[in-house]
Amino acid sequence: MDDSGLDNRHWWAGYLMLIPYVFGLLPPEGIKGSSWHLPPDLMKSHHDEGRLHIPAHVSALADPEPLDRILDTNLGRHYLTPWGRTTEPYNGDNVIDPLTTITMDRRVPVCQPCYEAQRQRREVAPCSCTLRKQFLDRWMCISCNLKEMCRVQDQTTGQLELDETGHHYESFTCRCGSKFSLHGDVEFLCAWCDGCINVHDHEDTDEEIDKDFKNTDDDDSNAGPVPEVAMPDALTSVDNKDGTMAVYHDGTRISGERIGRNMVQLRAMQKGVKLPCSCCECPALQCAFHNHSHDEDDEDDFDENHDEHHDNHWDADEDESTMESDGSDDENSFGDLGDAMPDLIDFDEDMEPDVWEDEVEEE
Repeated sequence: MDDSGLDNRHWWAGYLMLIPYVFGLLPPEGIKGSSWHLPPDLMKSHHDEGRLHIPAHVSALADPEPLDRILDTNLGRHYLTPWGRTTEPYNGDNVIDPLTTITMDRRVPVCQPCYEAQRQRREVAPCSCTLRKQFLDRWMCISCNLKEMCRVQDQTTGQLELDETGHHYESFTCRCGSKFSLHGDVEFLCAWCDGCINVHDHEDTDEEIDKDFKNTDDDDSNAGPVPEVAMPDALTSVDNKDGTMAVYHDGTRISGERIGRNMVQLRAMQKGVKLPCSCCECPALQCAFHNHSHDEDDEDDFDENHDEHHDNHWDADEDESTMESDGSDDENSFGDLGDAMPDLIDFDEDMEPDVWEDEVEEE
């Protein structure tokens, strides 16, 4: 938890599964004066509470995702879907993509006869797995968890083959030895419980929860000036009257917890705010200093070089109010993650809006 007051807010974050960078986390709605608001040195772990948000180093907008909903979705009958908005400029899909990938990778494709035979076995119940049952109700050491991940991945038998027209397609081999493609009669078993996955039946559940989306955490009287010039579909930053950040997108003002931390940091840099250097702490190496090396043998030199480096690279043009980028930072971050966990993560980069990146000038 960070209580630095960046954008007049408290910030929470944590690691998701084995992904090597932090995801944003927000308290459950309506909780005040709880353990979430203790001083940083007294903070407790909230690994199964709150609302999930985008990674701290990604410049994007998203509605926070209720974590209990994600953890308790019956994966035997429902796909894991975002609660938040997924149309531009919101990135609801990317918030839960790592968990969606994990739930999809557990599916073992089998032919129709094998599926029916498994479903008729009385000793095997239909799949009703949830992420809570799999990862919170039981505890595993990292080594055993990695072994289980490998076991699940080994059950996927996909391989590329050529059809009669010379086009590649992915074929699978069932446990009985027959081959099929995903375009044919294919069903899925759960690699976690060996039960049948049946998402064809859309029974009435409590999934239809109220989606009362907000765009701001304040009233219109706090709104900063509407940008005089704004490109269509672009995100344009402004300052609210209380000094917090807001963005305008096609005439709609967006502020508060929908804005990712990196976007807030970039805005602060534009205004000349000196932010702490995190080059030795950022696990995803996404900060501006990941090529900078410190002299570990001389602490005084470290501090002097750190300050000089900090001054030269964190100053920004105060007059600019719009930040644009080719998205290379976020693309590289997803690529690094893919190298580390190629079978777990597949972010939908096309869903990301134009991200902001200030033009840092070296003195």
